[in-house]
Formats: sequence, C-alpha cells, structure tokens
Amino acid sequence: MKRRSMVVLTATALIAVAVTSPADAGEVMSTHIGAYLKKDGYELAYSGKSHLPRPLSPKQLGFNLLGGDSRETGARACARFIKQQHRHPYYLWVD
Repeated sequence: MKRRSMVVLTATALIAVAVTSPADAGEVMSTHIGAYLKKDGYELAYSGKSHLPRPLSPKQLGFNLLGGDSRETGARACARFIKQQHRHPYYLWVD
C-alpha cells in the first residue's frame, strides 16, 4: 500500500486532559500518532503555538519545528515545507 503525506489541523486539548503526571507524559509520547508515523518512516513537522501540557513539546514528540511567530509567518513556513521535495511521506501538524 502506498503511503500518503498528511497535513492535519488539530486541537491539543485532548492530550492536555490525558497528562496529569510525568508518567502520563511518557505514555503520550510513546502512543502519540507521531511516534507511530515516525517509526513507519514519516517525516514529522510542526508549526504553530504549542498548547501541550508540560513537560510535553512537539520536539519531544519527534516533530521538527517549522517556526513562525505569527499566523502569516507560520503559514509561509508550512507552504515552504509542503513545496519542498520530500524523500519520505510527511505528517504536518498545524496548531
């Protein structure tokens, strides 16, 4: 089956509810969709303001940060990422 690239606009509130201790954070890190996709060879990228509870961050979940201090610069960073050549399918998380 051919793997496809994905762009996802998501809310992180669902993760925030699940994390109440450092042990919970470790479980989220190992069961987050990013962990599964990275293991399957996907390139992970993130853009936007992180609403993850501490100690979690997109980088800790395996995502490369695209940057962008505003919606406009974040949108440009995402557009550049999508337009570039990718050797592997990608998962772009925009928050």
